[in-house]
Amino acid sequence: MLLGCALMAGIAATNTAMIWLIGEPVDLLNKGQYDAVRDILFVFAIVVTLNQALHLGTAALRGWLELRFIGRVREAMLARCLMASSPAVDRHQQGDLLARLSGDVDRTARLVVDTPLIFASHVFIFIFYAGMLVWIDLKLSLIALAISPVFLLHQRYFGHRKQRISQHFLAKLGKLLSFESETLKNLRGISSFNAETRVAGMHHSAFHEARKWAMKDKLLSAWFNSSFSMLIYMSGLAIVLAAMYAMDHAGVTVGHLVSFLLYLGYISVPVRGVAELALECRQNAAAAERVTEILDIRPEVTQQSNAPPLHVSGGMIEFDQISFGYAEESPVLKSFSLQIAPGETVALAGPSGAGKSTLVKLLMRFYDPLQGTIRIDGTDIRNVAIASLRSQIAVVWQDPFLLNDTIRNNLLLAQPDAPEAALIAACKDSHAWEFITKLEHGLDTLIGADGTELSAGQRQRLSLAQAFLRDAPILLLDEASSALDSHAERMAVEALERLRKGRTTIIVAHRHSAIRTANRIAYFNGDGSVTVASHAHLIDTHPGYRAAAQWQTTAHK
Repeated sequence: MLLGCALMAGIAATNTAMIWLIGEPVDLLNKGQYDAVRDILFVFAIVVTLNQALHLGTAALRGWLELRFIGRVREAMLARCLMASSPAVDRHQQGDLLARLSGDVDRTARLVVDTPLIFASHVFIFIFYAGMLVWIDLKLSLIALAISPVFLLHQRYFGHRKQRISQHFLAKLGKLLSFESETLKNLRGISSFNAETRVAGMHHSAFHEARKWAMKDKLLSAWFNSSFSMLIYMSGLAIVLAAMYAMDHAGVTVGHLVSFLLYLGYISVPVRGVAELALECRQNAAAAERVTEILDIRPEVTQQSNAPPLHVSGGMIEFDQISFGYAEESPVLKSFSLQIAPGETVALAGPSGAGKSTLVKLLMRFYDPLQGTIRIDGTDIRNVAIASLRSQIAVVWQDPFLLNDTIRNNLLLAQPDAPEAALIAACKDSHAWEFITKLEHGLDTLIGADGTELSAGQRQRLSLAQAFLRDAPILLLDEASSALDSHAERMAVEALERLRKGRTTIIVAHRHSAIRTANRIAYFNGDGSVTVASHAHLIDTHPGYRAAAQWQTTAHK
Protein backbone atom coordinates (compact mmCIF):
# COMPACT_ATOMS: atom_id res chain seq x y z
CA MET A 1 0.00 0.00 0.00
CA LEU A 2 2.85 2.38 0.81
CA LEU A 3 4.50 1.57 -2.51
CA GLY A 4 1.19 2.23 -4.22
CA CYS A 5 0.92 5.64 -2.55
CA ALA A 6 4.48 6.45 -3.69
CA LEU A 7 3.58 5.53 -7.27
CA MET A 8 0.44 7.69 -7.02
CA ALA A 9 2.57 10.62 -5.88
CA GLY A 10 4.85 10.07 -8.88
CA ILE A 11 1.86 10.05 -11.23
CA ALA A 12 0.53 13.29 -9.71
CA ALA A 13 3.95 14.95 -10.04
CA THR A 14 4.39 13.91 -13.68
CA ASN A 15 0.82 14.97 -14.50
CA THR A 16 1.60 18.38 -13.01
CA ALA A 17 4.77 18.66 -15.07
CA MET A 18 2.95 17.64 -18.27
CA ILE A 19 0.32 20.36 -17.84
CA TRP A 20 3.00 22.97 -17.18
CA LEU A 21 4.96 21.81 -20.23
CA ILE A 22 1.83 22.27 -22.37
CA GLY A 23 1.43 25.95 -21.40
CA GLU A 24 5.09 26.93 -21.43
CA PRO A 25 5.65 26.54 -25.23
CA VAL A 26 2.84 29.05 -25.91
CA ASP A 27 4.87 31.89 -24.37
CA LEU A 28 8.07 30.63 -26.02
CA LEU A 29 6.39 30.64 -29.45
CA ASN A 30 5.16 34.19 -28.89
CA LYS A 31 8.78 35.16 -28.16
CA GLY A 32 10.09 33.26 -31.21
CA GLN A 33 12.29 30.92 -29.11
CA TYR A 34 11.80 27.84 -31.31
CA ASP A 35 14.86 25.94 -30.09
CA ALA A 36 13.59 26.18 -26.54
CA VAL A 37 10.23 24.80 -27.72
CA ARG A 38 11.99 21.70 -29.14
CA ASP A 39 13.75 21.19 -25.81
CA ILE A 40 10.46 21.52 -23.96
CA LEU A 41 8.81 18.95 -26.25
CA PHE A 42 11.72 16.51 -25.72
CA VAL A 43 11.33 16.86 -21.95
CA PHE A 44 7.56 16.44 -22.38
CA ALA A 45 8.11 13.09 -24.17
CA ILE A 46 10.33 11.85 -21.33
CA VAL A 47 7.79 12.91 -18.70
CA VAL A 48 4.94 11.21 -20.60
CA THR A 49 6.94 7.96 -20.82
CA LEU A 50 7.67 8.07 -17.09
CA ASN A 51 4.03 8.87 -16.36
CA GLN A 52 2.77 5.84 -18.30
CA ALA A 53 5.35 3.56 -16.68
CA LEU A 54 4.08 4.68 -13.28
CA HIS A 55 0.50 4.03 -14.41
CA LEU A 56 1.46 0.52 -15.51
CA GLY A 57 3.20 -0.24 -12.22
CA THR A 58 0.26 1.11 -10.22
CA ALA A 59 -2.29 -0.96 -12.17
CA ALA A 60 -0.26 -4.15 -11.68
CA LEU A 61 0.24 -3.46 -7.98
CA ARG A 62 -3.45 -2.67 -7.39
CA GLY A 63 -4.51 -5.81 -9.22
CA TRP A 64 -2.14 -7.96 -7.16
CA LEU A 65 -3.22 -6.37 -3.87
CA GLU A 66 -6.92 -6.69 -4.69
CA LEU A 67 -6.71 -10.35 -5.74
CA ARG A 68 -4.61 -11.25 -2.70
CA PHE A 69 -7.11 -9.52 -0.42
CA ILE A 70 -10.08 -11.25 -2.09
CA GLY A 71 -8.37 -14.63 -1.77
CA ARG A 72 -7.55 -14.17 1.89
CA VAL A 73 -11.02 -12.93 2.84
CA ARG A 74 -12.85 -15.66 0.92
CA GLU A 75 -10.61 -18.30 2.49
CA ALA A 76 -11.24 -16.79 5.93
CA MET A 77 -15.02 -16.71 5.37
CA LEU A 78 -15.15 -20.30 4.16
CA ALA A 79 -12.91 -21.42 7.03
CA ARG A 80 -15.21 -19.63 9.47
CA CYS A 81 -18.24 -21.40 8.01
CA LEU A 82 -16.48 -24.77 8.22
CA MET A 83 -15.25 -24.25 11.78
CA ALA A 84 -18.54 -22.86 13.05
CA SER A 85 -20.36 -26.05 11.88
CA SER A 86 -23.79 -26.14 10.32
CA PRO A 87 -26.06 -24.80 13.11
CA ALA A 88 -24.48 -21.34 13.20
CA VAL A 89 -24.10 -21.10 9.41
CA ASP A 90 -27.60 -22.42 8.61
CA ARG A 91 -29.09 -19.15 9.81
CA HIS A 92 -27.96 -17.70 6.47
CA GLN A 93 -29.52 -18.88 3.22
CA GLN A 94 -27.13 -20.59 0.81
CA GLY A 95 -27.63 -18.08 -2.00
CA ASP A 96 -27.07 -15.20 0.40
CA LEU A 97 -23.81 -16.81 1.57
CA LEU A 98 -22.67 -17.15 -2.05
CA ALA A 99 -23.51 -13.48 -2.67
CA ARG A 100 -21.40 -12.51 0.33
CA LEU A 101 -18.51 -14.74 -0.78
CA SER A 102 -18.46 -13.24 -4.27
CA GLY A 103 -19.95 -9.80 -4.90
CA ASP A 104 -19.72 -8.54 -1.34
CA VAL A 105 -16.06 -9.58 -1.00
CA ASP A 106 -15.27 -7.84 -4.31
CA ARG A 107 -16.91 -4.64 -3.04
CA THR A 108 -15.05 -4.93 0.25
CA ALA A 109 -11.77 -5.29 -1.68
CA ARG A 110 -12.55 -2.04 -3.48
CA LEU A 111 -13.21 -0.43 -0.11
CA VAL A 112 -10.04 -1.71 1.58
CA VAL A 113 -7.55 -1.77 -1.32
CA ASP A 114 -8.74 0.54 -4.09
CA THR A 115 -10.24 3.30 -1.98
CA PRO A 116 -7.05 4.26 -0.05
CA LEU A 117 -4.94 4.23 -3.21
CA ILE A 118 -7.46 6.20 -5.26
CA PHE A 119 -7.92 8.63 -2.39
CA ALA A 120 -4.14 9.08 -2.16
CA SER A 121 -4.06 9.74 -5.90
CA HIS A 122 -6.76 12.40 -5.62
CA VAL A 123 -5.05 14.03 -2.64
CA PHE A 124 -1.66 14.20 -4.37
CA ILE A 125 -3.17 15.57 -7.57
CA PHE A 126 -5.15 18.17 -5.64
CA ILE A 127 -2.07 19.27 -3.67
CA PHE A 128 0.15 19.55 -6.75
CA TYR A 129 -2.48 21.26 -8.91
CA ALA A 130 -3.61 23.59 -6.12
CA GLY A 131 0.01 24.52 -5.47
CA MET A 132 0.50 25.41 -9.13
CA LEU A 133 -2.72 27.44 -9.16
CA VAL A 134 -1.53 29.44 -6.15
CA TRP A 135 1.89 29.91 -7.75
CA ILE A 136 0.36 31.20 -11.00
CA ASP A 137 -2.28 33.50 -9.42
CA LEU A 138 -3.21 33.65 -5.74
CA LYS A 139 -6.46 35.60 -6.15
CA LEU A 140 -7.94 33.21 -8.70
CA SER A 141 -6.95 30.29 -6.50
CA LEU A 142 -8.77 31.77 -3.52
CA ILE A 143 -11.91 32.12 -5.64
CA ALA A 144 -11.74 28.42 -6.52
CA LEU A 145 -11.14 27.50 -2.87
CA ALA A 146 -14.13 29.54 -1.70
CA ILE A 147 -16.45 27.40 -3.82
CA SER A 148 -15.27 24.04 -2.35
CA PRO A 149 -17.71 23.89 0.64
CA VAL A 150 -20.56 23.60 -1.85
CA PHE A 151 -19.13 20.29 -3.07
CA LEU A 152 -18.75 18.96 0.48
CA LEU A 153 -22.40 19.72 1.26
CA HIS A 154 -23.40 18.10 -2.02
CA GLN A 155 -21.54 14.89 -1.17
CA ARG A 156 -22.93 14.76 2.36
CA TYR A 157 -26.48 15.06 1.06
CA PHE A 158 -26.10 12.06 -1.24
CA GLY A 159 -23.82 9.91 0.97
CA HIS A 160 -26.33 8.82 3.64
CA ARG A 161 -28.97 8.04 1.02
CA LYS A 162 -26.51 5.93 -0.97
CA GLN A 163 -25.64 3.71 2.03
CA ARG A 164 -29.27 3.14 3.00
CA ILE A 165 -30.26 2.18 -0.55
CA SER A 166 -27.21 -0.11 -0.90
CA GLN A 167 -28.08 -1.97 2.32
CA HIS A 168 -31.60 -2.68 1.06
CA PHE A 169 -30.35 -3.69 -2.40
CA LEU A 170 -27.74 -6.14 -1.09
CA ALA A 171 -30.29 -7.77 1.23
CA LYS A 172 -32.81 -8.19 -1.61
CA LEU A 173 -30.08 -9.47 -3.93
CA GLY A 174 -29.09 -12.10 -1.35
CA LYS A 175 -32.71 -13.31 -1.13
CA LEU A 176 -32.97 -13.44 -4.92
CA LEU A 177 -29.80 -15.52 -5.25
CA SER A 178 -31.00 -17.87 -2.48
CA PHE A 179 -34.30 -18.39 -4.29
CA GLU A 180 -32.50 -19.08 -7.58
CA SER A 181 -30.13 -21.52 -5.87
CA GLU A 182 -33.00 -23.42 -4.24
CA THR A 183 -34.93 -23.49 -7.53
CA LEU A 184 -32.05 -24.92 -9.55
CA LYS A 185 -31.50 -27.64 -6.91
CA ASN A 186 -35.16 -28.72 -6.99
CA LEU A 187 -36.13 -28.62 -10.67
CA ARG A 188 -37.57 -32.15 -10.65
CA GLY A 189 -39.66 -31.45 -7.57
CA ILE A 190 -41.04 -28.27 -9.12
CA SER A 191 -41.92 -30.09 -12.32
CA SER A 192 -43.56 -32.95 -10.44
CA PHE A 193 -46.01 -30.46 -8.91
CA ASN A 194 -46.52 -28.57 -12.20
CA ALA A 195 -45.38 -25.56 -10.21
CA GLU A 196 -43.25 -23.95 -12.93
CA THR A 197 -45.60 -21.00 -13.40
CA ARG A 198 -45.96 -20.37 -9.68
CA VAL A 199 -42.20 -20.58 -9.06
CA ALA A 200 -41.53 -18.30 -12.03
CA GLY A 201 -44.00 -15.82 -10.53
CA MET A 202 -42.25 -16.00 -7.16
CA HIS A 203 -38.91 -15.40 -8.91
CA HIS A 204 -40.41 -12.41 -10.72
CA SER A 205 -41.53 -10.96 -7.38
CA ALA A 206 -38.11 -11.50 -5.79
CA PHE A 207 -36.37 -9.99 -8.82
CA HIS A 208 -38.81 -7.06 -8.82
CA GLU A 209 -37.84 -6.23 -5.22
CA ALA A 210 -34.12 -6.36 -6.03
CA ARG A 211 -34.64 -4.39 -9.24
CA LYS A 212 -36.61 -1.70 -7.41
CA TRP A 213 -33.70 -0.95 -5.06
CA ALA A 214 -31.15 -1.32 -7.89
CA MET A 215 -33.10 1.28 -9.87
CA LYS A 216 -33.17 3.60 -6.89
CA ASP A 217 -29.40 3.21 -6.66
CA LYS A 218 -28.92 4.00 -10.35
CA LEU A 219 -31.24 7.02 -10.22
CA LEU A 220 -29.44 8.37 -7.17
CA SER A 221 -26.07 7.94 -8.94
CA ALA A 222 -27.39 9.66 -12.07
CA TRP A 223 -28.81 12.50 -9.99
CA PHE A 224 -25.50 12.83 -8.16
CA ASN A 225 -23.45 12.90 -11.39
CA SER A 226 -25.71 15.42 -13.13
CA SER A 227 -25.90 17.81 -10.18
CA PHE A 228 -22.15 17.51 -9.55
CA SER A 229 -21.38 18.24 -13.21
CA MET A 230 -23.62 21.31 -13.03
CA LEU A 231 -21.71 22.57 -10.00
CA ILE A 232 -18.38 21.94 -11.76
CA TYR A 233 -19.43 23.81 -14.92
CA MET A 234 -20.95 26.77 -13.10
CA SER A 235 -17.90 27.04 -10.83
CA GLY A 236 -15.58 26.82 -13.83
CA LEU A 237 -17.54 29.52 -15.64
CA ALA A 238 -17.17 31.90 -12.71
CA ILE A 239 -13.43 31.25 -12.45
CA VAL A 240 -12.88 31.66 -16.23
CA LEU A 241 -14.56 35.06 -16.10
CA ALA A 242 -12.29 36.01 -13.21
CA ALA A 243 -9.27 34.72 -15.16
CA MET A 244 -10.13 36.87 -18.18
CA TYR A 245 -10.25 39.90 -15.89
CA ALA A 246 -6.86 38.93 -14.42
CA MET A 247 -5.32 38.71 -17.89
CA ASP A 248 -6.48 42.22 -18.66
CA HIS A 249 -5.53 43.84 -15.34
CA ALA A 250 -2.91 41.69 -13.58
CA GLY A 251 -0.51 41.00 -16.46
CA VAL A 252 -1.02 37.23 -16.60
CA THR A 253 0.58 35.77 -19.76
CA VAL A 254 -1.32 33.67 -22.26
CA GLY A 255 0.82 30.61 -21.50
CA HIS A 256 0.29 30.93 -17.78
CA LEU A 257 -3.45 31.44 -18.32
CA VAL A 258 -3.53 28.23 -20.42
CA SER A 259 -1.73 26.36 -17.65
CA PHE A 260 -4.02 27.87 -15.00
CA LEU A 261 -7.18 26.85 -16.86
CA LEU A 262 -5.80 23.35 -17.47
CA TYR A 263 -4.91 22.94 -13.81
CA LEU A 264 -8.32 24.30 -12.88
CA GLY A 265 -10.08 21.93 -15.26
CA TYR A 266 -8.10 18.90 -14.09
CA ILE A 267 -8.40 19.78 -10.41
CA SER A 268 -12.11 19.07 -10.77
CA VAL A 269 -11.15 15.41 -11.39
CA PRO A 270 -9.85 14.75 -7.85
CA VAL A 271 -12.62 16.91 -6.37
CA ARG A 272 -15.24 14.91 -8.24
CA GLY A 273 -13.32 11.70 -7.61
CA VAL A 274 -13.27 12.17 -3.84
CA ALA A 275 -17.00 12.94 -3.85
CA GLU A 276 -17.77 9.83 -5.93
CA LEU A 277 -15.37 7.81 -3.81
CA ALA A 278 -17.20 8.81 -0.65
CA LEU A 279 -20.48 7.85 -2.29
CA GLU A 280 -19.09 4.47 -3.42
CA CYS A 281 -17.68 3.88 0.06
CA ARG A 282 -21.22 4.04 1.44
CA GLN A 283 -22.23 1.19 -0.85
CA ASN A 284 -19.08 -0.84 -0.27
CA ALA A 285 -19.34 -0.31 3.49
CA ALA A 286 -22.73 -2.02 3.40
CA ALA A 287 -21.10 -4.99 1.62
CA ALA A 288 -18.24 -5.01 4.14
CA GLU A 289 -20.76 -5.23 6.99
CA ARG A 290 -22.24 -8.36 5.37
CA VAL A 291 -18.75 -9.87 5.03
CA THR A 292 -17.87 -9.19 8.67
CA GLU A 293 -21.14 -10.80 9.77
CA ILE A 294 -19.78 -14.08 8.40
CA LEU A 295 -16.29 -13.50 9.79
CA ASP A 296 -17.88 -12.83 13.19
CA ILE A 297 -19.86 -16.09 13.26
CA ARG A 298 -19.13 -17.99 16.42
CA PRO A 299 -19.61 -21.76 16.69
CA GLU A 300 -22.45 -23.19 18.73
CA VAL A 301 -19.91 -25.24 20.69
CA THR A 302 -16.47 -24.23 21.93
CA GLN A 303 -13.40 -26.24 22.72
CA GLN A 304 -11.37 -25.86 25.89
CA SER A 305 -7.86 -24.54 25.41
CA ASN A 306 -5.33 -27.36 25.25
CA ALA A 307 -8.13 -29.95 25.22
CA PRO A 308 -6.62 -33.46 25.09
CA PRO A 309 -7.47 -35.88 22.28
CA LEU A 310 -10.11 -38.55 22.85
CA HIS A 311 -8.77 -42.10 23.09
CA VAL A 312 -11.44 -44.77 22.60
CA SER A 313 -10.64 -48.22 23.98
CA GLY A 314 -14.01 -49.95 24.05
CA GLY A 315 -16.54 -47.50 22.67
CA MET A 316 -19.05 -47.31 25.52
CA ILE A 317 -21.43 -44.34 25.10
CA GLU A 318 -23.39 -42.80 27.98
CA PHE A 319 -26.17 -40.25 27.68
CA ASP A 320 -26.74 -39.03 31.23
CA GLN A 321 -29.90 -36.96 31.94
CA ILE A 322 -29.75 -35.15 28.58
CA SER A 323 -32.15 -32.27 28.02
CA PHE A 324 -32.09 -30.23 24.83
CA GLY A 325 -34.24 -28.03 22.63
CA TYR A 326 -33.44 -25.77 19.68
CA ALA A 327 -35.60 -23.26 21.54
CA GLU A 328 -35.55 -23.52 25.34
CA GLU A 329 -39.33 -23.28 25.54
CA SER A 330 -39.71 -26.28 23.17
CA PRO A 331 -37.58 -29.16 24.51
CA VAL A 332 -36.86 -32.05 22.15
CA LEU A 333 -35.25 -34.27 24.80
CA LYS A 334 -36.12 -34.34 28.52
CA SER A 335 -33.76 -36.02 31.00
CA PHE A 336 -32.83 -38.69 28.46
CA SER A 337 -30.47 -41.39 29.74
CA LEU A 338 -29.03 -44.33 27.85
CA GLN A 339 -25.90 -46.44 28.17
CA ILE A 340 -24.62 -48.25 25.09
CA ALA A 341 -22.14 -51.03 25.74
CA PRO A 342 -19.00 -51.47 23.62
CA GLY A 343 -19.89 -53.27 20.38
CA GLU A 344 -23.64 -52.97 21.00
CA THR A 345 -26.06 -51.78 18.32
CA VAL A 346 -28.86 -49.45 19.42
CA ALA A 347 -31.53 -48.21 17.03
CA LEU A 348 -33.30 -44.88 17.43
CA ALA A 349 -36.90 -45.02 16.25
CA GLY A 350 -39.99 -42.90 16.54
CA PRO A 351 -41.94 -40.18 14.72
CA SER A 352 -40.21 -37.43 12.76
CA GLY A 353 -39.06 -34.50 14.85
CA ALA A 354 -38.98 -36.54 18.07
CA GLY A 355 -35.23 -36.08 18.60
CA LYS A 356 -33.49 -39.03 16.92
CA SER A 357 -31.21 -37.01 14.65
CA THR A 358 -30.80 -34.44 17.42
CA LEU A 359 -29.18 -37.10 19.61
CA VAL A 360 -26.69 -37.85 16.82
CA LYS A 361 -25.87 -34.13 16.49
CA LEU A 362 -25.28 -33.93 20.23
CA LEU A 363 -22.92 -36.92 20.10
CA MET A 364 -21.01 -35.27 17.21
CA ARG A 365 -20.97 -31.99 19.21
CA PHE A 366 -22.74 -29.93 16.60
CA TYR A 367 -24.66 -28.76 19.68
CA ASP A 368 -24.15 -29.13 23.43
CA PRO A 369 -27.01 -30.31 25.65
CA LEU A 370 -28.71 -27.73 27.84
CA GLN A 371 -28.42 -30.18 30.72
CA GLY A 372 -26.69 -33.50 31.26
CA THR A 373 -23.49 -35.14 30.07
CA ILE A 374 -22.43 -37.34 27.18
CA ARG A 375 -19.48 -39.65 27.84
CA ILE A 376 -17.42 -41.99 25.69
CA ASP A 377 -15.50 -44.58 27.70
CA GLY A 378 -16.19 -42.46 30.77
CA THR A 379 -14.79 -39.21 29.29
CA ASP A 380 -17.03 -36.15 28.99
CA ILE A 381 -16.92 -35.25 25.29
CA ARG A 382 -16.90 -31.54 26.20
CA ASN A 383 -13.44 -32.01 27.72
CA VAL A 384 -11.71 -33.38 24.60
CA ALA A 385 -10.64 -31.89 21.27
CA ILE A 386 -13.60 -31.75 18.88
CA ALA A 387 -11.54 -33.00 15.93
CA SER A 388 -10.38 -36.05 17.87
CA LEU A 389 -13.97 -36.79 18.94
CA ARG A 390 -15.23 -36.78 15.37
CA SER A 391 -12.23 -38.80 14.16
CA GLN A 392 -13.44 -41.65 16.39
CA ILE A 393 -16.87 -41.70 14.72
CA ALA A 394 -17.76 -42.92 11.23
CA VAL A 395 -21.04 -41.57 9.87
CA VAL A 396 -23.17 -42.79 6.98
CA TRP A 397 -25.74 -40.10 6.23
CA GLN A 398 -28.98 -40.48 4.32
CA ASP A 399 -27.59 -38.01 1.76
CA PRO A 400 -23.96 -39.03 1.19
CA PHE A 401 -21.31 -36.30 1.38
CA LEU A 402 -19.61 -36.37 -2.03
CA LEU A 403 -17.62 -33.70 -3.83
CA ASN A 404 -17.47 -32.95 -7.55
CA ASP A 405 -14.24 -34.90 -7.86
CA THR A 406 -12.95 -38.39 -8.53
CA ILE A 407 -14.06 -41.47 -6.61
CA ARG A 408 -10.53 -41.75 -5.23
CA ASN A 409 -10.46 -38.22 -3.81
CA ASN A 410 -13.91 -38.66 -2.29
CA LEU A 411 -12.74 -41.79 -0.51
CA LEU A 412 -9.62 -40.03 0.73
CA LEU A 413 -11.84 -37.51 2.54
CA ALA A 414 -12.36 -40.23 5.14
CA GLN A 415 -8.68 -41.19 5.43
CA PRO A 416 -6.30 -38.84 3.55
CA ASP A 417 -3.24 -41.09 3.87
CA ALA A 418 -4.96 -44.37 2.93
CA PRO A 419 -2.92 -46.58 0.55
CA GLU A 420 -4.33 -47.97 -2.68
CA ALA A 421 -4.89 -51.41 -1.14
CA ALA A 422 -7.02 -49.93 1.65
CA LEU A 423 -9.15 -48.02 -0.89
CA ILE A 424 -9.82 -51.18 -2.85
CA ALA A 425 -10.57 -53.21 0.29
CA ALA A 426 -13.07 -50.60 1.50
CA CYS A 427 -14.77 -50.57 -1.89
CA LYS A 428 -15.02 -54.37 -1.93
CA ASP A 429 -16.45 -54.45 1.62
CA SER A 430 -19.13 -51.92 0.64
CA HIS A 431 -19.94 -53.61 -2.72
CA ALA A 432 -18.82 -50.41 -4.47
CA TRP A 433 -15.97 -52.21 -6.26
CA GLU A 434 -18.55 -54.04 -8.39
CA PHE A 435 -19.57 -50.90 -10.28
CA ILE A 436 -16.21 -49.08 -10.01
CA THR A 437 -14.45 -51.78 -12.05
CA LYS A 438 -16.99 -51.26 -14.84
CA LEU A 439 -16.17 -47.56 -15.12
CA GLU A 440 -13.65 -46.54 -17.79
CA HIS A 441 -11.40 -44.67 -15.35
CA GLY A 442 -12.10 -46.75 -12.25
CA LEU A 443 -11.22 -44.93 -9.04
CA ASP A 444 -10.26 -41.86 -11.06
CA THR A 445 -13.78 -41.42 -12.47
CA LEU A 446 -15.33 -37.99 -11.95
CA ILE A 447 -18.72 -38.37 -10.24
CA GLY A 448 -20.20 -34.87 -10.79
CA ALA A 449 -21.68 -32.44 -8.30
CA ASP A 450 -23.13 -34.37 -5.34
CA GLY A 451 -22.33 -37.59 -7.22
CA THR A 452 -24.96 -36.96 -9.92
CA GLU A 453 -23.13 -39.26 -12.36
CA LEU A 454 -23.91 -42.18 -10.03
CA SER A 455 -27.16 -43.84 -9.00
CA ALA A 456 -28.55 -43.47 -5.47
CA GLY A 457 -27.37 -46.98 -4.61
CA GLN A 458 -23.88 -46.34 -5.95
CA ARG A 459 -23.60 -43.11 -3.97
CA GLN A 460 -24.68 -44.91 -0.81
CA ARG A 461 -22.12 -47.67 -1.37
CA LEU A 462 -19.41 -45.04 -1.78
CA SER A 463 -20.54 -43.52 1.50
CA LEU A 464 -20.24 -46.96 3.13
CA ALA A 465 -16.75 -47.33 1.63
CA GLN A 466 -15.81 -44.05 3.31
CA ALA A 467 -17.00 -45.48 6.63
CA PHE A 468 -15.01 -48.70 6.11
CA LEU A 469 -11.94 -46.64 5.26
CA ARG A 470 -12.32 -44.46 8.37
CA ASP A 471 -12.34 -47.62 10.52
CA ALA A 472 -13.61 -45.77 13.61
CA PRO A 473 -14.74 -47.59 16.80
CA ILE A 474 -18.13 -45.81 16.80
CA LEU A 475 -20.54 -45.96 13.87
CA LEU A 476 -23.55 -43.70 13.22
CA LEU A 477 -26.09 -44.68 10.56
CA ASP A 478 -28.59 -41.92 9.82
CA GLU A 479 -31.35 -43.30 7.55
CA ALA A 480 -28.52 -44.97 5.63
CA SER A 481 -30.72 -47.09 3.34
CA SER A 482 -34.10 -45.33 3.40
CA ALA A 483 -33.85 -43.91 -0.15
CA LEU A 484 -32.77 -47.17 -1.87
CA ASP A 485 -34.69 -49.70 -3.90
CA SER A 486 -34.92 -53.31 -2.69
CA HIS A 487 -31.85 -54.54 -4.61
CA ALA A 488 -29.66 -51.61 -3.57
CA GLU A 489 -30.96 -51.87 -0.01
CA ARG A 490 -30.06 -55.56 0.16
CA MET A 491 -26.49 -54.82 -0.90
CA ALA A 492 -26.29 -51.90 1.55
CA VAL A 493 -27.64 -54.02 4.42
CA GLU A 494 -25.05 -56.72 3.74
CA ALA A 495 -22.30 -54.10 3.80
CA LEU A 496 -23.72 -52.54 6.97
CA GLU A 497 -23.71 -55.90 8.73
CA ARG A 498 -19.97 -56.23 8.04
CA LEU A 499 -19.37 -52.61 9.01
CA ARG A 500 -21.13 -53.00 12.37
CA LYS A 501 -18.97 -55.90 13.55
CA GLY A 502 -16.85 -54.91 16.55
CA ARG A 503 -18.18 -51.35 16.56
CA THR A 504 -20.55 -49.51 18.86
CA THR A 505 -23.36 -48.59 16.48
CA ILE A 506 -26.25 -46.16 16.61
CA ILE A 507 -28.87 -46.55 13.86
CA VAL A 508 -31.38 -43.78 13.09
CA ALA A 509 -34.12 -45.24 10.91
CA HIS A 510 -37.83 -45.32 10.23
CA ARG A 511 -37.88 -48.65 8.44
CA HIS A 512 -38.78 -51.58 10.64
CA SER A 513 -36.43 -53.82 8.61
CA ALA A 514 -33.45 -51.58 9.36
CA ILE A 515 -33.80 -51.63 13.14
CA ARG A 516 -35.12 -55.06 14.08
CA THR A 517 -31.59 -56.56 14.19
CA ALA A 518 -30.45 -54.02 16.80
CA ASN A 519 -29.68 -55.23 20.32
CA ARG A 520 -31.96 -52.58 21.74
CA ILE A 521 -34.29 -49.90 20.40
CA ALA A 522 -34.79 -46.43 21.86
CA TYR A 523 -38.28 -45.35 20.83
CA PHE A 524 -38.79 -41.57 20.94
CA ASN A 525 -42.35 -40.96 21.97
CA GLY A 526 -42.58 -37.41 20.62
CA ASP A 527 -43.16 -35.72 23.98
CA GLY A 528 -39.49 -35.60 25.02
CA SER A 529 -39.58 -39.04 26.66
CA VAL A 530 -37.90 -42.19 25.32
CA THR A 531 -38.68 -45.88 25.87
CA VAL A 532 -35.69 -48.24 25.62
CA ALA A 533 -36.18 -52.01 25.19
CA SER A 534 -35.66 -54.89 22.79
CA HIS A 535 -37.69 -55.17 19.60
CA ALA A 536 -39.74 -58.07 21.00
CA HIS A 537 -40.47 -56.27 24.27
CA LEU A 538 -41.59 -53.10 22.48
CA ILE A 539 -43.86 -55.11 20.20
CA ASP A 540 -45.52 -56.60 23.29
CA THR A 541 -45.72 -53.50 25.50
CA HIS A 542 -45.51 -50.31 23.42
CA PRO A 543 -48.66 -49.48 21.39
CA GLY A 544 -46.97 -46.78 19.32
CA TYR A 545 -44.05 -48.97 18.29
CA ARG A 546 -46.32 -51.95 17.65
CA ALA A 547 -48.64 -49.89 15.46
CA ALA A 548 -45.72 -48.50 13.41
CA ALA A 549 -44.18 -51.96 12.95
CA GLN A 550 -47.52 -53.51 11.95
CA TRP A 551 -48.27 -50.71 9.49
CA GLN A 552 -44.86 -51.07 7.78
CA THR A 553 -45.21 -54.87 7.66
CA THR A 554 -48.66 -54.56 6.04
CA ALA A 555 -47.54 -51.80 3.66
CA HIS A 556 -44.62 -53.87 2.32
CA LYS A 557 -46.61 -57.04 1.67
